[in-house]
Amino acid sequence: MRARLDEWAGKRGYAAGWYPADAIDRALEHVARLREEGAFDDAFFSRSLSWLKDPGVGAEPGERSVILVAVPRPAHIVTFEYGQDSFDLFLPVTYHDYVGVAGEVRKDLEAFLGKPLRTVRAPLKALAVTTGLARYGRNNVAYVNGFGSYVQLMAFASGVPVDDLAPNGPRAAALDECQGCKACQAACPTGAIARDRFLIRAERCITWFSEYEGPLPDAFGLAKRPCLVGCTACQEACPVNRGLLRLERLGVRFCRAETEFLLGTGAAREAPSGIAAKVEALRCSDCALESGQPIATFRRNLHAVLRHRAAGS
Repeated sequence: MRARLDEWAGKRGYAAGWYPADAIDRALEHVARLREEGAFDDAFFSRSLSWLKDPGVGAEPGERSVILVAVPRPAHIVTFEYGQDSFDLFLPVTYHDYVGVAGEVRKDLEAFLGKPLRTVRAPLKALAVTTGLARYGRNNVAYVNGFGSYVQLMAFASGVPVDDLAPNGPRAAALDECQGCKACQAACPTGAIARDRFLIRAERCITWFSEYEGPLPDAFGLAKRPCLVGCTACQEACPVNRGLLRLERLGVRFCRAETEFLLGTGAAREAPSGIAAKVEALRCSDCALESGQPIATFRRNLHAVLRHRAAGS
């Protein structure tokens, strides 16, 4: 069965591994151990990881194995007209159509294997690293051999026992290339990548701030590659990722009136005709409309980054 999985992944340019279902438990234990050791700020854990205690997380009774898939993904470019200029802003890898891509991959894999699969809710980065499919970078992003960190991880559970499963010993390996390298540390605009420990200070990470309501660090929007949400600074500075980032234009361009509406600075209080379809094309839960208005984080992030771009920062 593993040979079949390797064939499927190889034809599509993916990386994949098939593991015992208890690999999910190991990943959950890995995260729990980090919390016990004080690696996570309480506020960060409450906002970002408390879902790990929800019902339905992990394997279900009767599920014997888990398939982990890493799909290389591009970053996507969206254009906004603002003032007298237009600016290309970015959705980092996985922010565009995250759910849709995972669903398509599952259907494709089910058809190829002829077996039903269930999408698993689990700490995917921890699962990838503890199984050996990926390794941690000093920036705590998961790196997959040949793809760097520009991947979307997904996990699917199956009731099929697989006799030739790879051994699933405890692993949490770091990139060898991180030894003596401080590129991501130097690139981080908020000092989230600490000198005194390997795990980052996630509560300082711009990505974390950009996904939740509240004030943004002043550094948001100052990056060489300005993002609508998230941050790519540490990944782009990483030598392991050199030459691996792909960029794709979504073909979405917001005119000045539409940009002003999203910012709340224009005269129009009703959504301009056609803007809903453009926002929907972003397929990003962090850049969405709610009751015809941009969600608070979308408006705040867009305002911050365009202010910096217009000022020539």
